[in-house]
Amino acid sequence: MRLLHQANIGDLSITFYLPAGSYGGFLIDYQGVNAGGNTITRDDLGQVNFTMNGTPIINTDAEFLSHLADLKSGFIQFASAIGAAFNATLYIPCGTFTDENNCYIISKEDSVYFKLDFPLAGGLAASGTVKIYGIDKQGIQNYIYNLAQRNVVAQGVGTIADVHRLDNVGQMYLKNHSVIDTVRITRDNLTYFDCITDDAKGLSDFFNRVETGANALIELDMNLSKDVKEVLSREILFNYFFNGAGTLEQYFAYKTLTPNKAVKSQVMVAQNLAKKISDSIVNAQPLIIDLKNYSNGSPVPPRNVEGLKESAYMNDRT
Repeated sequence: MRLLHQANIGDLSITFYLPAGSYGGFLIDYQGVNAGGNTITRDDLGQVNFTMNGTPIINTDAEFLSHLADLKSGFIQFASAIGAAFNATLYIPCGTFTDENNCYIISKEDSVYFKLDFPLAGGLAASGTVKIYGIDKQGIQNYIYNLAQRNVVAQGVGTIADVHRLDNVGQMYLKNHSVIDTVRITRDNLTYFDCITDDAKGLSDFFNRVETGANALIELDMNLSKDVKEVLSREILFNYFFNGAGTLEQYFAYKTLTPNKAVKSQVMVAQNLAKKISDSIVNAQPLIIDLKNYSNGSPVPPRNVEGLKESAYMNDRT
């Protein structure tokens, strides 16, 4: 993890263009001192926009990203004491949270930037900084992981239904879900959820291993297989029954396939290995030594990678 950019929290808004690189994720950190008797909350962190070559990849409120990191990983830094220090961290994924391989390959020809709007000055924050960190990672860019927000506003008790045309939606997230009693989600004529809201939250908490039940989000996961072929789709139909007037905050996670980037990133991985070989960092056929297996006090002879599976199988048999 390395610091890419830092700005004063009094700037209220920053736009930062990312340098070329291979990224597995990003961290945004807000740190400072609360002004007077104020206590900054997650809701005060503003808006996050992440745009790649003119297309918004992430365009949501920062509060959602904070709760999403809590839901998927257990806990992310957030602390704020009245009239004293505050520290809030957001995680920006470069793929689904279960995908260890996907990354974003940003070249010099790409135009990729963060635009952060954080109205923390003017009485909320006395001082502070906003930092953007990049997490370097070697991988393959098979797709872009998009997060988009679309609120549903009800004037009173009743049902609201609509169709949202987005390609390859894998998950939906609901915030401020106490305003609805039932959920019905259909993707390309296949119904994935038709249940009361409390039970949808129960399933979300189970799959995300939430122990306290206090997380603010419900995840509606339509890609439990984690296979990209399952999410290939064209539209989402949502249907909610509201128990009164209110605003349901609704978020869509969907994939944009990037076959050209996938080919380029595979070439980059191969070139990186070739350079290590040419620089004598590794051998053309790296050797593996089994430190767990000893014969007369000495490690067994090294073997090459190609023979690893067969040798391991033979060891298991013996």
